[in-house]
Amino acid sequence: MRQELPGVFCPKGYPRPLAVGIHTAVMKRTGWPLKEVRKILGKHCCSFAYLKAVARKHGERHDLDGNPVGPVSDEDRQYASERLAARVRSSKQGAKRPQNEASK
Repeated sequence: MRQELPGVFCPKGYPRPLAVGIHTAVMKRTGWPLKEVRKILGKHCCSFAYLKAVARKHGERHDLDGNPVGPVSDEDRQYASERLAARVRSSKQGAKRPQNEASK
Protein backbone atom coordinates (compact mmCIF):
# COMPACT_ATOMS: atom_id res chain seq x y z
CA MET A 1 0.00 0.00 0.00
CA ARG A 2 2.93 2.34 0.58
CA GLN A 3 3.82 2.16 -3.11
CA GLU A 4 0.29 2.91 -4.29
CA LEU A 5 -0.35 5.71 -1.79
CA PRO A 6 2.92 7.44 -0.91
CA GLY A 7 1.11 10.55 0.32
CA VAL A 8 -0.74 8.51 2.92
CA PHE A 9 2.17 6.51 4.27
CA CYS A 10 5.19 8.75 4.73
CA PRO A 11 8.59 7.19 4.03
CA LYS A 12 10.21 8.23 7.30
CA GLY A 13 7.42 6.84 9.46
CA TYR A 14 5.94 10.17 10.48
CA PRO A 15 2.26 9.84 9.70
CA ARG A 16 0.21 12.75 8.44
CA PRO A 17 -3.38 13.25 9.54
CA LEU A 18 -5.53 12.07 6.65
CA ALA A 19 -8.45 13.88 5.05
CA VAL A 20 -11.84 12.99 6.48
CA GLY A 21 -13.47 10.39 4.22
CA ILE A 22 -10.22 9.46 2.52
CA HIS A 23 -11.36 5.84 2.26
CA THR A 24 -13.53 6.69 -0.75
CA ALA A 25 -10.58 8.29 -2.55
CA VAL A 26 -8.43 5.23 -1.75
CA MET A 27 -11.08 2.92 -3.23
CA LYS A 28 -11.36 5.02 -6.40
CA ARG A 29 -7.61 5.18 -6.93
CA THR A 30 -6.78 1.56 -6.11
CA GLY A 31 -9.95 -0.38 -6.85
CA TRP A 32 -9.67 -2.12 -3.49
CA PRO A 33 -12.90 -3.19 -1.75
CA LEU A 34 -14.24 -1.10 1.14
CA LYS A 35 -13.66 -3.88 3.67
CA GLU A 36 -9.94 -4.05 2.84
CA VAL A 37 -9.51 -0.27 2.78
CA ARG A 38 -11.20 0.12 6.16
CA LYS A 39 -9.05 -2.64 7.64
CA ILE A 40 -5.82 -1.04 6.43
CA LEU A 41 -6.78 2.54 7.30
CA GLY A 42 -8.24 1.46 10.63
CA LYS A 43 -4.97 -0.13 11.66
CA HIS A 44 -3.00 2.89 10.45
CA CYS A 45 -5.28 5.48 12.08
CA CYS A 46 -5.27 3.71 15.45
CA SER A 47 -1.48 3.64 15.66
CA PHE A 48 0.20 5.60 18.43
CA ALA A 49 2.21 7.64 15.93
CA TYR A 50 -0.89 8.58 13.90
CA LEU A 51 -2.82 9.62 17.02
CA LYS A 52 0.13 11.78 18.06
CA ALA A 53 0.09 13.44 14.64
CA VAL A 54 -3.64 14.18 14.92
CA ALA A 55 -3.29 15.47 18.50
CA ARG A 56 -0.57 17.95 17.53
CA LYS A 57 -1.61 21.61 17.57
CA HIS A 58 -1.98 23.31 14.21
CA GLY A 59 -2.06 19.96 12.41
CA GLU A 60 -3.18 19.73 8.79
CA ARG A 61 -5.07 16.89 7.15
CA HIS A 62 -3.70 15.54 3.86
CA ASP A 63 -5.05 13.98 0.68
CA LEU A 64 -3.74 10.88 -1.10
CA ASP A 65 -0.87 12.81 -2.65
CA GLY A 66 0.22 14.33 0.66
CA ASN A 67 -1.20 17.78 -0.06
CA PRO A 68 -2.73 19.71 2.86
CA VAL A 69 -6.52 19.94 2.61
CA GLY A 70 -7.44 21.65 5.87
CA PRO A 71 -6.82 21.77 9.58
CA VAL A 72 -7.47 18.99 12.06
CA SER A 73 -10.61 19.97 13.97
CA ASP A 74 -10.44 20.72 17.68
CA GLU A 75 -12.81 17.80 18.29
CA ASP A 76 -10.57 15.37 16.41
CA ARG A 77 -7.49 16.68 18.18
CA GLN A 78 -9.21 16.23 21.56
CA TYR A 79 -10.35 12.71 20.67
CA ALA A 80 -6.82 11.71 19.63
CA SER A 81 -5.41 13.17 22.86
CA GLU A 82 -7.91 11.17 24.91
CA ARG A 83 -7.07 7.96 23.04
CA LEU A 84 -3.36 8.54 23.64
CA ALA A 85 -3.90 9.21 27.35
CA ALA A 86 -5.99 6.04 27.66
CA ARG A 87 -3.25 4.00 26.00
CA VAL A 88 -0.60 5.41 28.31
CA ARG A 89 -2.77 4.64 31.36
CA SER A 90 -3.44 1.15 30.08
CA SER A 91 0.23 0.42 29.42
CA LYS A 92 1.22 1.71 32.86
CA GLN A 93 -1.42 -0.46 34.53
CA GLY A 94 -0.24 -3.49 32.56
CA ALA A 95 3.34 -2.84 33.62
CA LYS A 96 2.36 -2.69 37.29
CA ARG A 97 0.70 -6.12 37.34
CA PRO A 98 2.80 -9.00 38.63
CA GLN A 99 4.21 -11.18 35.85
CA ASN A 100 2.05 -14.20 36.74
CA GLU A 101 -1.17 -12.11 36.48
CA ALA A 102 -0.10 -10.48 33.20
CA SER A 103 0.07 -13.88 31.49
CA LYS A 104 -3.51 -14.86 32.44
